[in-house]
Amino acid sequence: MELPNLVRTITEDTGGVVLCFDDQKRLVFATPSWLDGSFGKALASCVGMGVADMVPTHVATLAAALLDRIIHGTDRVRRVGFFFGRLAILTLRRHPCEDAPGRCLVIASLRPLRSRTEYENALAERETEPAQLNDRGILSKLTTRQTEVLALVSQGLPGPQIARTLHRTPKAIEFHRQSIKEKLGFGSVAELTNLALESGLALLRVDEVGFWWRRGGDRSRATAHREGDDEPVPPPGESPVSGSRN
Repeated sequence: MELPNLVRTITEDTGGVVLCFDDQKRLVFATPSWLDGSFGKALASCVGMGVADMVPTHVATLAAALLDRIIHGTDRVRRVGFFFGRLAILTLRRHPCEDAPGRCLVIASLRPLRSRTEYENALAERETEPAQLNDRGILSKLTTRQTEVLALVSQGLPGPQIARTLHRTPKAIEFHRQSIKEKLGFGSVAELTNLALESGLALLRVDEVGFWWRRGGDRSRATAHREGDDEPVPPPGESPVSGSRN
């Protein structure tokens, strides 16, 4: 199958962004997408560049490790997490080159998760693992506690109910809400809700937020502790009481 037809098929099947890399980890194709805005330019303009030249070093190291797994024989790798500010599922596939025996392309598709069901189904797949690095975009400005508050705000909960859910005082919740607005530069609840919906944050239960906000983020555990939100949390899908899968 020719590359354009292959990419079109994968795009239609997944509804996601598709990037193609050769076995030297150079970009050979990219579909136009919301990722262009994250990179500040069309990814298609990066064709011919190595992954190390496209993203920061710490991201390139992890990306290269995933690409190497596919290049050296693994058929498929899947990761769930925050990529470029959106909760999404990343799938890497191996595609042998028909005209060059022994060589391959790596087809990477990135699909934002749009519903709680999609999120749970993605995590339930045996081969899917949480991403080691989570790029939360603008949401990385928030502490874990502030993100929990934002997630509950996006669900339409009033301040007193958020306070009961998080075992905090209404005054503390109002303080967090104002801090969130100041950090993100938003002035209304509607804007905050739209951000939570677009990023996928609104899909998470409040007990799952801490897992993603402490996994491979750019905020240190020491900072989180100083800000009073460094409470231990279980991985997604585990009970905060028993640690068993729900």
